[in-house]
Formats: sequence, C-alpha cells, structure tokens
Amino acid sequence: MLNMRNISLRGENILLHPNQNYIVIDALYLDSIRDGIDKIDLKNLITELREKVFPYTTTPFAEYTFIEKIFRYRYIRKFDYRKYPKHDRSVFSTDTSLLAFVNKKILNDFVPLFDFGELVDTGIEYINFPFWDSIITKFDFQDIGLISGQGINLGLEFESSGVYQIVI
Repeated sequence: MLNMRNISLRGENILLHPNQNYIVIDALYLDSIRDGIDKIDLKNLITELREKVFPYTTTPFAEYTFIEKIFRYRYIRKFDYRKYPKHDRSVFSTDTSLLAFVNKKILNDFVPLFDFGELVDTGIEYINFPFWDSIITKFDFQDIGLISGQGINLGLEFESSGVYQIVI
C-alpha cells in the first residue's frame, strides 16, 4: 500500500503524471495556502500565491513540469541561495523537510482538505496514514506525493531544511 500512497520516507521514488505542472512545496506551507486561498484570484493562482500568500520569500515553492513518470529522490539538490535567479521556478525552500508534490490542476480542491498538524502529529508514526489516505482517495494518487528529507550525514543532498532545486 505504501506505493499507492505515493510517499517517500526512506529515499524512494514517487510517481507523477508526465507533462503536467506540479508545485513542490514544504507540506507545512500548504496550510498557508489553505488559510489564504479566499484572498487570491484563482485565474492567476501561482502569481497570486507568490505575491499575496508568500510575499516575504522568493522561494516558497517550485513549479515544475515533469517529463518522466518517476520522480527520483536524487533530483532534489542543495542550492546556493546567493546564486538564485528570480525567474528560476525550480528552486524552493523548506523548513520541515517534508515536501508535497501537488498537481496544479487539483490544488484548489486539495488544500482545503489538507492540515499539516493532522498529517504529522500522530504520536505513533511520522505520517498519519489514515488522514493521508482519506485525502488521496479523492484524487488520482499520482496527482499528489510526499517526500521526506533523510537527515544529515546520509550522503543524500536532500537532508533537512534549506533551499533546494529540482535538477533533472
């Protein structure tokens, strides 16, 4: 069932729809989108999110159209923020190191259902699987995925909080 959940907790790959646009965002930041969605013009969703929901950071999330069906954990690379070109939408920041990959076409329907505290505050496991399952069953499982950073000193670039870039 773990594959159908589309979650990577140990460096596994996840599945995404090829040639569709996703946002890659710290899962905690989805709560900010949920809380601010009524203040934005949905016709200009991405611009409005950057300007109205995340006005104080230039890298709240990445936008990416994946060519391959399989998103490999190794595609997430450390990024030197001092070299950030503002037009590069493959760069994002994370505080929790739990990344959500959300197909842009379902974002408006997905965020009202999502609650970061409910997802991670289980006291038993890192992910509250019943809560996650209750959300993903409403969508195609390849429309949403989670990847967790693996911590420092394990030889993987995506370790924990920081600024990263999708590099394929």
